[in-house]
Amino acid sequence: MCLEDIPIGNVAEHRAMCAFILAQFATDFPQAQAALLASSTSSASPNGEGRSGGIVGALLTHLADPENPLLRHWSCLCLSQIWRDYPDAQRFALRVGAHWRLCELVADPVPEVRGAMVVAVTNLLSMPPDLVNLNADKGEGGERNNMLLRSSVGQSESWLREAEETIAGFMLLVANDGSAIVRKELCVWQSVFIAKNKAKFVVAAYEELLEENDPLLLATDGEVVNGNYVSHERVSSRTLYAAVWKQVLILSADPHPEVAKSASIVMDNVLEALFASPLGPYAQDVLNELMHTPSPTQQMTRSSQLQPPDVVLKRSASGLNHTIGPPSPTSSIGKGDGYFSAGLRRTASVAASLKSFATGHKTSHEMSAPSSPTKTTSQSLRGSMPDRRARSQLPPEWHAPLSQPPLSSSTPNRPAPKVPVSNNFRPRDMSSPPAIPIPSHFYAWSTDYFREPQMRSPEADEPGSVDYNERLWRRNRNDTIIAQTQPQKEMAATGRWDVSSGFFGSGTNTIGKMCFHQFENHLVAADTAGGVSVWDWTKSTRLARFTVGNPPGSGISDVRFINEDDTALLLLGTSDGVLRIFKNYESTKDVALVTGFRALTDLIPSTTNAGLVFDWLQGAGKILVAGDNRRIRIWQAGCESMSQDIPARSGSCVTSLASDQVEGNIFVAGFGDGAVRIYDARCRPGESLVRVWKEHAGWVVNVGLQRGGMRELVSADRSGGVRLWDIRASKSVGSCNGLGTGVSATRDGLRTLSLHEHAPVFATGSSSHTVRVFSTTNVSDPSAAQKPLSKFEPYTSRLHTNPLSTKQLPAMSATAFHPHRMMLACAAVGDGHVNLFRCESRAGKSAHVA
Repeated sequence: MCLEDIPIGNVAEHRAMCAFILAQFATDFPQAQAALLASSTSSASPNGEGRSGGIVGALLTHLADPENPLLRHWSCLCLSQIWRDYPDAQRFALRVGAHWRLCELVADPVPEVRGAMVVAVTNLLSMPPDLVNLNADKGEGGERNNMLLRSSVGQSESWLREAEETIAGFMLLVANDGSAIVRKELCVWQSVFIAKNKAKFVVAAYEELLEENDPLLLATDGEVVNGNYVSHERVSSRTLYAAVWKQVLILSADPHPEVAKSASIVMDNVLEALFASPLGPYAQDVLNELMHTPSPTQQMTRSSQLQPPDVVLKRSASGLNHTIGPPSPTSSIGKGDGYFSAGLRRTASVAASLKSFATGHKTSHEMSAPSSPTKTTSQSLRGSMPDRRARSQLPPEWHAPLSQPPLSSSTPNRPAPKVPVSNNFRPRDMSSPPAIPIPSHFYAWSTDYFREPQMRSPEADEPGSVDYNERLWRRNRNDTIIAQTQPQKEMAATGRWDVSSGFFGSGTNTIGKMCFHQFENHLVAADTAGGVSVWDWTKSTRLARFTVGNPPGSGISDVRFINEDDTALLLLGTSDGVLRIFKNYESTKDVALVTGFRALTDLIPSTTNAGLVFDWLQGAGKILVAGDNRRIRIWQAGCESMSQDIPARSGSCVTSLASDQVEGNIFVAGFGDGAVRIYDARCRPGESLVRVWKEHAGWVVNVGLQRGGMRELVSADRSGGVRLWDIRASKSVGSCNGLGTGVSATRDGLRTLSLHEHAPVFATGSSSHTVRVFSTTNVSDPSAAQKPLSKFEPYTSRLHTNPLSTKQLPAMSATAFHPHRMMLACAAVGDGHVNLFRCESRAGKSAHVA
């Protein structure tokens, strides 16, 4: 009797539980593995190829079940436990094409399934089957069988290499996965793959150092030296091994500490092998080149002299000439092309030593970690390191607003803020050597699902429970706030906005972004050095302060709240293309990193950069991401994967994003060349651009689309031009000067634009330390006077007592409206203080609700 004959409603869940039981049965039990394999081989085709039956065949079939992720998850893990350290099962799985079936799950919408897939393919190739053939079928005529098997070793190696390269080609796609669980398991696979091909990766690591030392030399095909043509083509060029090694370097600077820790172990192991190999002296010379940074002419001469004999390269890279077709996306990234490579050496041990050569300073992990034996290889080189800017690091002024003081990550006489990490994270033990393969804990983590009761509802759904009561209280609180603030919208369009309501701050760094929580009394202020402060604006007290741990030269480019109706999370984007999500953000002690991933790659540097800009769609659970890139990407938060990659259809960077929060299909992008473009995510990527406006004179400071009210769409440029748009029209429906009437953009510049989500008002901040609040009727009605409702200069901690001084007050750096209350927050360049202003009627009635 099969499960289809049993009258139960959740057959797939029962099948998943059966897969879990079989996986537990096969864990560290060779007899169970043999029994499960015997049930499959007995029902397979006579030649052992093609479709398989039995347990393995059923599990492979369930991998394609589109409606049951738990079944796909445990089918992968059960297969993984069957062939883990069992060569006969590995050989059988490869013959029936199990690796092809597994690799099809690389784009599965569930991150747990993708992680289980990586675990399965890692255990599939954990031991070369050709080595097991010599000992697998001993018995009668065992010596004769061994002789026959030895004659097919070459054929078996080729067959195994083909399967490895197939899997490696799919694994190249996993490095850009948004799930930290998947990327961590990718590091485990990389450690297994590198351990089996150590010599090839030693050569790839050496040639990567040569490219870092002189990228222009290796970019050419060759040169003529003393009448002889010398080729510069690398031995590892266009191979899977070079692509995988680049991914290891990228993951060593991953925003998630668990992933960076695992990747740094893999990288340090390869670098130790490099220095211990015949290429070690040459690698040491390359490091000396990197430290002394000679002139380009000397660098080319020395690079040509540093090439080791071809015999050494060929001996160390035997079998490396198996090339692939097109290069991987990660292998095409230049070493000095953007923020992406600015932190590739941000790891410990040997990797940290290489990073210190480039940047001249240590990471927070290095400062707190004990010394490692692996640092002795190049410890003496760091002592005479000249003070110079990193080769791959962009200057901080590229990210800083105009007239901003130099960036600093800490303040004198003030302790460094906390860098939140994920729960249960343990720093790497630097006293232990970097051994590979590294172990995987995914299977043990997955078994926790069946340790919890499955026949009852979650506690948050049980009436009377603590979680249920807290959620009910928050829902009632939210409804009360919305009801209280609704009548204030009418006053906002005619009232005065210059009534001070608070002044607080630490005065550390320039505040670049601010964001109000819709319902909690929380204001998040992010400074330009990567620090985050959370304030209770009703009490003017700081609740928490921490830093995101971004690399030097980058800063926080945008801030949003997630799930504000319930327990909120904090979403932060940094200019190096990384998104991070934090929980318990209101407590310095309990704040923790939920996840972090690189949302934008291949960032394109220019004289003026936008970094990373994003918008959060709460209803759809999506994140729109753009910036110094020619693409606009849509990430699905629930799947932790990119769902759409839309071409921006512009040669300029994206400076701001806004989306329709109701449906989530229409979104607006402002560009550095002054264009405003409308996209429809329901169309195909090449046809998603539906409208283009080019009325702005230059850099679009911001675009805003209201969630409620009249659903106004407003944009502004640096010269002060403000436009009101209707997506149905081919031109703007209204305009005004955000700097005020009679003000020239040559004397003043518009720095910020903020649009209230529900009230018909918007605010602009200028370079002259002036904030103006306008009503949208000033823009849409041609007969209006186009004068601001209020014009004021916020308080500043910089005192100018000389009235005859020509020194101007600092420019505004950030403005933000409260989503529901009639409240505006302002901050200035070089001043870490926040000014709060509220709306009040002309008759003196305040719109502030406590």
